[in-house]
Order: sequence, then C-alpha cells, then structure tokens
Amino acid sequence: MAKFKMKKLALALGVVAGGMGLVPAAQAVNLATDGLGQSLIFPYYTTRAGWNTLFNITNTSDEVVAIKVRFHEGFNSRDVFDFNVILSPHDVWNGTLSNGVGDVPTFSTLDTTCTVPAIPSGGVSFNDVVNTNGLLAYTGTARDTTVVNLQTTDRMREGYVTVIMMGSSPPVGLAFGAVHTTARVPGNCAALRNAFALQGTSIAQLRAAFPNYNLNPLKGAFSLVNAANGWNASGSATTLANFYVPAVAGDNLITAQLPPSFVGGVYTDSFHEPELSSANTAGEVLRATGGPVSTSTATGGADAVSFVLQRSSVINQWANRVASAATGGWSVASDWVVTFPTKRFYADTATHEWAGRATGRAGLPAGLSPFTNAFALTSGQSCDTVRFTFYDREEQTPASSGNPVFSPAPTPQGDALCEEVNVLSFGATGTATNVLGSPLPTPAERRLAANVPTPTSYENGWMQLNFTNTASWLPTVGFAVINRTDPVGTLNESYTVDNAYIRP
Repeated sequence: MAKFKMKKLALALGVVAGGMGLVPAAQAVNLATDGLGQSLIFPYYTTRAGWNTLFNITNTSDEVVAIKVRFHEGFNSRDVFDFNVILSPHDVWNGTLSNGVGDVPTFSTLDTTCTVPAIPSGGVSFNDVVNTNGLLAYTGTARDTTVVNLQTTDRMREGYVTVIMMGSSPPVGLAFGAVHTTARVPGNCAALRNAFALQGTSIAQLRAAFPNYNLNPLKGAFSLVNAANGWNASGSATTLANFYVPAVAGDNLITAQLPPSFVGGVYTDSFHEPELSSANTAGEVLRATGGPVSTSTATGGADAVSFVLQRSSVINQWANRVASAATGGWSVASDWVVTFPTKRFYADTATHEWAGRATGRAGLPAGLSPFTNAFALTSGQSCDTVRFTFYDREEQTPASSGNPVFSPAPTPQGDALCEEVNVLSFGATGTATNVLGSPLPTPAERRLAANVPTPTSYENGWMQLNFTNTASWLPTVGFAVINRTDPVGTLNESYTVDNAYIRP
C-alpha cells in the first residue's frame, strides 16, 4: 500500500487577504484539476459488439511534444500495441480502434501528425505486433496463464490506454520536422522516424533534441461509437499533472522505438519505457472533504501514481429498464468500467521484457500490496474482493439479509474484481443487457465482465462498490456507460458518467 503523510500548505497571500488555501505542490504528481497534464489514462477501449473506440489528444503548448501511446489488454495489462506521436505546437491528433480481419483490433488514423513508426492508410492490425521471438506478449515464453482461451488474439479486444509525455522542444532542429506546413502536413516525419530508430542518432542525441519537461500540455478525450445502433458515448481521459520533474536540464523520458537488443540491452532505452511507473515525484491528493493535502511517502514510481488513484469505494449510477407496450418509455441499460491502471506493476510477477515487473524497469513497488493476489498461471486472474450496496432513486435498498453476488460468482469466495479492466453489467441473472459486449464469465473460462443482479423491482438508481481489504485500498479509474433505446426505433442515445470515489 502506498502510505502517506499529511502536510498543510498555507498560501501567505491568502492569509494576508483573510483566507487560507490548500493546494497540491508544484512538484508532485496529482489529478489535474484543470484537465491538463503530462500523462493520460484512457480507462477503456473495445472493439466488441460493433463498438469502435476513438481517441483525441491535444497539445495546448507552444512546444513540440513527444508522447508514448500504449495499449494494454484487459487481463494482465500486457502491452499489445505502442508507438510514438510527435505533436507540433497547438496540434490535435486523432485515431480510431476498430474490429479488423479475424476479429483482431486495427488502429488507423487520417491525421497527418507524425507517428513513429508510420501508420499506413489501411491501419495497423494488433496481430502484427510481435516481440523479438515472433510471439504475442502473453504466449510462448511470455505466457502468463495456462488458460487456453486467454492465449488467443481475442484477449486484445478490450483494455485501456496510457499516454506518457516523453519530452518537448521549441520548434527547432529535429523537432521542427513535426511542424505542419501551409499544406497542413508535417515538414519532415522521416527524420523523426529515423531518429527514434537510432539511425545515425544516439539516445543521448535523441534526448537532447527534446530537452524540456516543464509543461503540462496534454488534454485527452475518447468516444465509444456503435454506428449500427446509433450510440456514441464520450468521455475524458484521467489526467496526471506534474508526473515528472527533470533532475537537471535536459532530463526527460525520451526513449527509442526499438526492442532492447537494438540499443545495447539497456532496458530503459527501449520502447517498453516510459510507463506509469516512470513518475519521479511524490503523489499528492487534495481531499474533497476540505482537509489538508495528503502526500505519499513514495517519492516516485508506481507507488506515487497508485497513491493518487487510490480509493476505498466506487460510486456511480445504473439503470436497467426494458420498455414494453404496457410500460412505454425507453429501454435503458448500463455497464460500469472499473480499471486498475497500475496493477501490472504489483500483480504481474514475471520479469521478462513484456511483464509489468520487467527486469530493469524503474519505479517498481516493493511487493504486491495494495493488491491481494498475484496474476495466477492456472486461472488467468488476480482477484480482490468487493462488496456493494444498491439504491434506487428513492433511496430504497434490497431487503435481503446479505449482499447479492455477481452471477456467476467470479471466485469461490464470492464477489471480486479479478482483472486489470473489469466490466460490470446490470440486470437479473441471464437477462443483463451487457452494453459493451464484454463476454460474461462461464465455468470454462473467465472473462472481463460480470453480471450484477439488480433487484427486479428496481429500474434505476446508484450503487456503492467497496473494496473490502481495508488495509490496502485500490488505485482505480473508470466510468459508467448508459444506453437509452426508443422501442419505436426513432432515437437511440448513449452517454458516459465518470465514476465518483470515496478515499480512505
């Protein structure tokens, strides 16, 4: 668990003016209250059930900003697709993830912004992303489970995305190649791609070309689009500010886009970095209750980021209503997404280059806590128990003597969240509408989704999901997605609602 200490920060000018303020320190990783930061976490992507996932990243600064975009599958957060984007000043970059040949995700973009490598007009299939052994990150020597159904490309169809700023530069030298001309295309993407492939360039020279890391320039947004059903649900990325502070001038997180063996075996100079564990500042949280700022004892790494995202409860609304001739109105269905974006650094115990705890990775935690169980070879799971309480819109709760359970219960001990990304569908057993199309668990295999059996007399309300291990609250992000469908077929709509949280 990322422990914390308390400190009070008084603003002298506020005292003189008759008030006192409490603010996060300028050099501490924190949830960006203004929506701009150095790292973005997109809690979910999917290509199931007709859904596409669209991404939008904006550089609000006057500098050229290099970022790492990394797609993690939802079971054990193994890296399934990553690349660099070089954003020119005030640039916006967009990309789309859709279902491709063989039900394998394909990433495509019509944006001219420089990417490293280049993304062809037909897109890039996740099936083309292989390690140095020609294997996916969870098969062969990288295998993390004996569950056969988790060793297929189907595993890549759901997950989450992280974006880490690597460095920035005024629009000069190598960085100037990213600047768009009057023809609305960058001047020299080829030079940037050659540089990140270390063709005639060293790591030191590449880092010197992007010497700065003193900005919080990034804004991220996403959309889940299901054209066949007329659904479009949009949201914002979870944004971390002050993720990294240079120790000296020119210190940044720039790495090559090459396997470790191509850069002399220096792991931190490979395309597997930077990660969320690369933070080098302590985590700080401004309490919603008006109390003092809380600061992590960890001065950086995964523990500092986990501290910022650590919560004891998740709260959001839900709805499950089936319209009929008798009831009229809309049919409404909902799913929750609960993602643990730093779990891989704790629960994935493998140490090869594809693992969360890869040898040489900076910022790794000392052990498993705040999570309870390591990712198991035999089950393909890492479970933490939860309890939950339903309320309808008139504050009524079920009259049962105990908690309902997910159906089927994901673990023998009852309710638990067992993956890096967890999708909860609401409805009576066997009737949950499963908005996002995430397969529900079966006795033969475990999937990301679980059914939350709502009381049959309830159509809507809210739920509080509590992590039961009170010694170790869990770092989590996510949202609810709610669909409304007109039975007549004249209007469909979909929207997201960010999760709310209770902290320890």
